[in-house]
Amino acid sequence: MSDRLPPLLWVRVFEAAARHGNFVAAARELSVSAGAVSRTVKELEEFMGVELFVRKARGVELTETAAAYARAIAPAIRQIAQASAELRSSAQHQSLRVTAMPALAQRWLVPRLGEFYELHPDITVIVSAESAVLDLANSAFDVALRHGSSEPSGCELVELFREEMFPVLSPKLAAKHALQSPQDLFGLTALHDTYWESDWSIWLSAQGLEPPKRWRSLYFTLYTMAVDAAVAGQGVLVGHAALIEDELRRGDLVAPFAPRVSSPKRYYAAVRSDRAAMPAVRSFIDWLRTCTPPAAAVA
Repeated sequence: MSDRLPPLLWVRVFEAAARHGNFVAAARELSVSAGAVSRTVKELEEFMGVELFVRKARGVELTETAAAYARAIAPAIRQIAQASAELRSSAQHQSLRVTAMPALAQRWLVPRLGEFYELHPDITVIVSAESAVLDLANSAFDVALRHGSSEPSGCELVELFREEMFPVLSPKLAAKHALQSPQDLFGLTALHDTYWESDWSIWLSAQGLEPPKRWRSLYFTLYTMAVDAAVAGQGVLVGHAALIEDELRRGDLVAPFAPRVSSPKRYYAAVRSDRAAMPAVRSFIDWLRTCTPPAAAVA
């Protein structure tokens, strides 16, 4: 006895014909003609060497042997159909792994992700907040959102936005102190994010000032913590415009002095060269470009 498997199409057609008890209904389910069903069943009978249906003047009748065969293969046909549907669904649903520095992830990317999901509900974005510099090409990530002055090699780059920095504090704290000039800030507690330790020196230097040797300070390892401290009236912080726009709009923070300083660094998205052509990656990068001025995008 041969152990060769019959073609799956033949088996599927037979199972439908056996389940319906006639070729016309099976043809309707399979979107083929009744003649095609009849021919396919005939091919399966010749392959098996047994008669599966008894042809009669008013239709066909399933043989007992064929009925037992139909009962045996029906679960397998259903399993194949279900597994195939799950595979198609998996292929249509895409995932994207993004690593972003914590401040950028928390205060800029995450609040905007809802817009991306509305445009691309079939893409799952996995965001990891990490400040460590990584070798993107040898990582598990597709895209990295970073802040810096250097450009990683071998990546497609999209500039997100240029940096604007200026002191901010709570309205209550501002009202409590007569802030007439930047020098008056030295009477307040300086809030620092350890990732941006040079913030105060950059802004003060642009004003022709140097911080006092003994300036009361609080340090935080996350920019969000420093912002929360500023909102709570614990001191004055160098605000990064794109990262505190909500607090400024709500009036939780105010800027006592007009001068804004451009940072020597910038925010950018780096895309792995071997993943750049993936549909999910392209959709994400195209969306990022819409979040920034057209002139800011670079290849």
